[in-house]
Amino acid sequence: MSGTGRPAADSVVAVIVTLEPESELIQHVETLVGQVAQVVIVDNGSGPGAASILDSASELPSVEVIRNPDNAGIARALNQGAQVAMDVGADWLLTLDQDAAPSPEIVRVAADTFDGYPQARRVAVIGSTSRADPARLSAAPGRGRLWIEVSAVITAGSFVSLAVFRELGGFREDLFIDYVDIEFCLRARARGYRVLASLAPTMTHGIGQPTVRWIGHRAVTPTNHSAVRRYYMTRNRFFVWRHYCRTDARYVAEDIIESQKELLKLLLFEQDRVEKLRAILAGLRDGLRGVAGIGPHPEPPAASTAHPSARRRTR
Repeated sequence: MSGTGRPAADSVVAVIVTLEPESELIQHVETLVGQVAQVVIVDNGSGPGAASILDSASELPSVEVIRNPDNAGIARALNQGAQVAMDVGADWLLTLDQDAAPSPEIVRVAADTFDGYPQARRVAVIGSTSRADPARLSAAPGRGRLWIEVSAVITAGSFVSLAVFRELGGFREDLFIDYVDIEFCLRARARGYRVLASLAPTMTHGIGQPTVRWIGHRAVTPTNHSAVRRYYMTRNRFFVWRHYCRTDARYVAEDIIESQKELLKLLLFEQDRVEKLRAILAGLRDGLRGVAGIGPHPEPPAASTAHPSARRRTR
């Protein structure tokens, strides 16, 4: 069964994973204070440069900061936050990237989504919609409901049922960063649970460092992810494709197509193509071999896990 009730201020704990956070983090935390029972910031080895920001955040009401000495990956950080949430008896974990700006309505909209779904106790994850996601905002304008059912949602703005979390065993730490959120959603769906996306926009969040380019009269937006991210995205995609091609064949087929579109945009418009292609080939090699854990690249990946394949996926 899912959480014992709807998301509410006394049943939600928020976790924000950080790596070299900017000062805007304080504003994001202040928005959450009062909306949730507790905010947990898990810092993945930012070092002394982030000390003042983290110290300021820790002084806010109901905020706990966990400082990991090294970057152990997004999944481990999320699992640390989930453990704090379960220890205080929360029903829901709100997961956020450091660059996701939640609105004062994010918990209320998730609660309305939960209430409006006819099989609420089968809900594993409720995703929030960004103001920069027009495709989702127009996904179901005439259906008279506040949500759509999807295959997967991204980490930023997701309400994860901690009852389902316990049943599934948490986020897979061997994936390290990319597709951690996608894999959890697909694993939940394979167990018969549902993943929803609220249609009302309740956060501001971007994907990578998008730029607008043109092919004739058509605008395209390459994400300009780093070579490090390209490695993890490629490697972990193969893990997801291999494990969920039977239970979520539609998702896998669409993601294969999406990966080819991303590659084309990279080749046409992005900088550092050779380095990124090498990273993709390394990810392809390790994906085929079943390699997991921390990859070969020395540069630590950013705390954000957003990737372009996660924003569509209606059933």
